[in-house]
Amino acid sequence: MNEEIETEIDFLQIKAIRTSSNAFVMKLAEGDIIIALDGLIVNKSYDDLTKELNEIEDKKILTLYRDGVFF
Repeated sequence: MNEEIETEIDFLQIKAIRTSSNAFVMKLAEGDIIIALDGLIVNKSYDDLTKELNEIEDKKILTLYRDGVFF
């Protein structure tokens, strides 16, 4: 018996960046897609991710996808 499991993950794409934001300081760009935070796939709403990022005290690694490149 062959079973196919289909998983859909919606990532967050940055639509706009304010010059007074942390995203601007971190050199994020409009169109960047947030893939993971500390190696864990980000599958959250914008509000949930913002809340989590605001509560972080330690440095974290953010994985992004921009123009066909992961970094």
